[in-house]
Amino acid sequence: MEQKQEQPRYRLVTVHSPSLTHALSIAMTRTAAWRDFENGDAYSLKDLYEFAKRHDKEYPLEEPKYYIVSLEGAIGISPGLEWLTTWMFVPMEPGEERDRLMHQMQEALQYESAVRDNLEKKVLQALKAEKEATAKGTPPPPPPRL
Repeated sequence: MEQKQEQPRYRLVTVHSPSLTHALSIAMTRTAAWRDFENGDAYSLKDLYEFAKRHDKEYPLEEPKYYIVSLEGAIGISPGLEWLTTWMFVPMEPGEERDRLMHQMQEALQYESAVRDNLEKKVLQALKAEKEATAKGTPPPPPPRL
């Protein structure tokens, strides 16, 4: 007879989230990297946020279901009774893989910040050029290439 493997138990916080993105906003205060409970795939905060946005759009929850967040940062879905929670994402254990994932996320955020800063600079330059051209009565120059 095959023995059924019991799900791990996590200490629950009384948070009943209507969406995965809301549950993630709570879980991110407890951890910054997760594993998919089913297959063990690693997710950074950025990756899981993108997944959560798509998931909420494609699979909105219906009453009485809600998302649960454990004290450790695990995220699960409950059919209305907390003890029947099915875990979706569990906190990633410390180690080389987690460190690498965090480093990749930091690099991606730095790149996105640099792109945003460059875009702001280009927009301010274009606005200044347009204002100067308008004051002189000439047509504004074409926008700068990004």
